[in-house]
Amino acid sequence: MNPTKTLAVLALGALALLPASAPADPILAETQTAKPAVKSLYDRLGGEKAIRAVVDDFVAAAAPDPKVDFTRGGKWQASDAAVMTLKDHLVAMICSASGGPQKYAGRTMKATHQGMGITSAQFQAIASHLKAALEKHKVPKTEVGEVMAIAASTANDIIEKQ
Repeated sequence: MNPTKTLAVLALGALALLPASAPADPILAETQTAKPAVKSLYDRLGGEKAIRAVVDDFVAAAAPDPKVDFTRGGKWQASDAAVMTLKDHLVAMICSASGGPQKYAGRTMKATHQGMGITSAQFQAIASHLKAALEKHKVPKTEVGEVMAIAASTANDIIEKQ
């Protein structure tokens, strides 16, 4: 058999092995089956800079709210340095939990909040400030829901009193 005929027979044989729905062109097949990359929540939120802006507004709104009791009846001193550290931890935690490259290196939620007597009502009050800060920054509803689900997942470690 001549080489051109051999090549044609091999090509036809290969095509016969493809499923009926598969495109004959393997490059075309790859582009038709490739799924678009799904962006992480971190990327959809706008990265660290956007998350920091939300955290800044969140803390500014939650701190003076008596329903939140930000200092836990004086158990936590809200000095400028302590508030900055808190914000840095919140940013790192949200970045890490949303798929960003940052790693949260703070204490566990349980260890951090142990002995503060945080109630379910206080947790809900602070959560409402987080949601409001996200909405203020025009975070889409789906992403707001995802961030709030992350926050809600910490409730069992934070709430000590119903």
